Amino acid sequence: MKKPSKKQLIIGAAIAVVLVGGGTTIGVVSHSNAVHAQQVATQKKVEAKKIAKAKAAKKAETQAEQKATAALLAAEKVDNIKNVSAAQSAVNAVTNAKFKKAGNAEIASIHARIVLETNAKNAVSTFQKDAGNATKDKAAHTAVNKLTSKYDTALKATLNKEILASEAQAKAAAAQAKASADASAKQQVAQTAQSQAQAAESKTNTTNYGSGYSDTGSGSMSSNNTNGGSSSPASSGGTSQTASGGTSNGGGQAPTAAQQDTSGQGLANAEAAAGAAGTSDVIGGWNPPKK
Repeated sequence: MKKPSKKQLIIGAAIAVVLVGGGTTIGVVSHSNAVHAQQVATQKKVEAKKIAKAKAAKKAETQAEQKATAALLAAEKVDNIKNVSAAQSAVNAVTNAKFKKAGNAEIASIHARIVLETNAKNAVSTFQKDAGNATKDKAAHTAVNKLTSKYDTALKATLNKEILASEAQAKAAAAQAKASADASAKQQVAQTAQSQAQAAESKTNTTNYGSGYSDTGSGSMSSNNTNGGSSSPASSGGTSQTASGGTSNGGGQAPTAAQQDTSGQGLANAEAAAGAAGTSDVIGGWNPPKK
């Protein structure tokens, strides 16, 4: 076998180098492709997780907003502490800034409405305790008229009915008081008229009595001689004492008309006194002559 020439050795070495280099390059490229594929797969998994998380978050937000909407509606319909607190908690759980802002504004309006409702209830209650007070009546109407929410329709109707009932009660009480006052005034007038009539009648009776007594004293007493039944003063040797004055032949002084007592006992006493004095003055009428 011939020994290879120098030229052949050089060519052979060059071929070997080319062959070795090509194999190495192929190995490197193949490894690089495998790493890239693994990276792509990992990235896809990450992206898939991100998408799933985003979907879950969106679903949770949707549910939170739905829950908050329902809670706000419940608080609007029945604005008690329990419902308003639940609505506030539900709104706080929402992450959507725009929705949260609107929800908080609605809760603030509910709180303001609660204040108006409380004021209206208190104003009506105050008026009911003093239904005749016009100022409190006006205040109650004003407070109730401020309930403009559609959710206050029933409450507003109830409060207005209570106001009307109190106004009717006050009107009836005023009418009754007026009727009582009128009746009392009429009774007072009647009593006054009766008292005046009685006073006038008493005065008339007193005047008539005085006039009749004076006539008797100046008429019968001065015209009748009571001593011995004679009409002449000389028949008994004395004179008859009249109510206008003078002395009797018995020496006694007859009482004046103002001094005479016209009662039964008074007339008897006067007659006895006249007999003892020796005269028979007429006391309250004709007196029979002494024997």
